[in-house]
Amino acid sequence: MPSGPHKLTREQVADSQRSRILWAALDVVGRQGYPNTSIGDIAAQARVSRTAIYALFADKEQCFLAACEEFGNDVLANVVEIAVAAPTPLAALSGVTDMLIELMRREPVAARAWLLELYAAGSAGLELRLVFVRKLETQFDALAAHVRRLDPSLPTLPAFAGRGVAAAMFELWFQALDSQDDKTLQELRATAVHVWLVGLTGQEHISRLL
Repeated sequence: MPSGPHKLTREQVADSQRSRILWAALDVVGRQGYPNTSIGDIAAQARVSRTAIYALFADKEQCFLAACEEFGNDVLANVVEIAVAAPTPLAALSGVTDMLIELMRREPVAARAWLLELYAAGSAGLELRLVFVRKLETQFDALAAHVRRLDPSLPTLPAFAGRGVAAAMFELWFQALDSQDDKTLQELRATAVHVWLVGLTGQEHISRLL
């Protein structure tokens, strides 16, 4: 925040500072790893004092988890927005996959912090990752129900089909982080769409959505 008079309220200043801190946490952790990151590193990157961070978060873990939660919620909100606007299930899958691949290209450091470094944040990090898997599972289940309204002859899915697809998606997104060449990214895109299609319909019925 620039020094001197400004027209922002105290709440707006706090929100701006919090946002800078969260992005700094993702950036530093994504570059140097969670175990090697300190509150001081985050403060330096955000250009705030340690005291400012401790006024918002109890410790490094709480700060990092808040950053991952906000980042992940934004990602999943984009997933829902694209899926709702798509004219067909296949268009929804393609649009969501394209958005996620582009995210891995545009924000690789923040995405690495979210996808990989959550594991290093202990049990709380694993619990948060599970929250995101379950949220993606919920979106899969909603799309599966929609597809079956369009084609009631499709078979009932196994109980944990959505969870399996969601977990597979997180693994493919992680692979996209380490595979920035266009050919590999396109292969990962095709694989992601195929996994969703098979999960939604079963291998023998996949052509109904193509």
